[in-house]
Amino acid sequence: MLRPAHVPADRVVDFDVNAPPGLEGGFHESWHGLVASSPHKLKWTDRNGGHWIVTDGALLSEFFASPERLSNRILFVPRATAELHKLIPTTLDAPEHTPYRRLLNNALSPRTVRRMHQQIEGAAVELIDAFAERGHCDFIAEYSSIFPIRIFMALVDLPDDDKDELKRWCDAIVRPDPDLSFEEATLLLGEYMVPIVRARRTSPGDDLLSDLMAGEVDGAPMSEESAIMLAMQVLIAGLDTVVNLLGFVWYHLALNPADQARIATADNRTGMVEEIIRRFPMVSIARLALEDIHVDGVTIRADDVVAMPTMAHGLDPAANACPMDLDFSRRDIAHSTFGNGPHRCPGAHLARTEILISLDAWFARIPAFEYAGDGPPRMHGGIVGTMESLPLRWRTA
Repeated sequence: MLRPAHVPADRVVDFDVNAPPGLEGGFHESWHGLVASSPHKLKWTDRNGGHWIVTDGALLSEFFASPERLSNRILFVPRATAELHKLIPTTLDAPEHTPYRRLLNNALSPRTVRRMHQQIEGAAVELIDAFAERGHCDFIAEYSSIFPIRIFMALVDLPDDDKDELKRWCDAIVRPDPDLSFEEATLLLGEYMVPIVRARRTSPGDDLLSDLMAGEVDGAPMSEESAIMLAMQVLIAGLDTVVNLLGFVWYHLALNPADQARIATADNRTGMVEEIIRRFPMVSIARLALEDIHVDGVTIRADDVVAMPTMAHGLDPAANACPMDLDFSRRDIAHSTFGNGPHRCPGAHLARTEILISLDAWFARIPAFEYAGDGPPRMHGGIVGTMESLPLRWRTA
């Protein structure tokens, strides 16, 4: 591609946000390397059609909270694929976004999560008990890829038997898959959701999807097309993020027995969750500039695409000293793991609850463990960073 004339040469990096370099050394290590590679807050890459990358924590938080300057119409890179993504409310700007977001906030409120606490805890205990006596497990296959999805499938009242197919489609939508294109995965997910959405609109139950389908937008029922797109977006978000965050956390703990011991011996782990969330973000989304933005000595031109990796805040040394350390004594924790502003993740409270319950249930049964792989696990970029498998074995504390 021909690089735009307004991009200074000293801002150009060879970095693919969908396939970060050096993943064999770690997903977060790759992103931290980019953030710490220069004092510039903005960098440019020619990859994925050419776009800016925010690599400064404070600027990232500011941009997330600036929908009047940066639109959600382009939600990820490459732009050509993002333009096919029409789900709501993530691709809507205010004021169209606001009523849908209100529905999501109500459906995923702390009160809703509190009602599910016993069910979430029961799922964690059941899964861990299935392998605790064995002395080893594949954490991804036997826990993290099952636990949050089981909770979410119950939350939206969908058959647990459908989870593997749904997860496959959602994965293909948020990261490149040579076996299933973005368009094919979106079509399959849409076809699955159409009869379910119609049923919940006519005969609602006591579940999150029914609550959303019964909601009104600007004082009137939403259209069927909007209801389907909203339901699809909820599934994509619910079946992906916590799954992968847990994998990165447990991999770090398996390699760092001191951090592991601090968690294992803690009387109350509630205060540890925020530092864990700060250290292990893995979502990289984007925005479309609506106007010229002069910042950090450069100009983002209107219609430029700006990558907004959530990793850039929590792993920014200017925002958090020694950001790669998992420091449970850290004060003034700064991160954008759940975003910021009007599009901040509505499932943040559910995610925090699932992380805390996982820690409590695990360390009550398995106080010490280590990585059992022959080499580093395979990791991938994309909208959501992932890890393929995580073999663990127990050790004497």
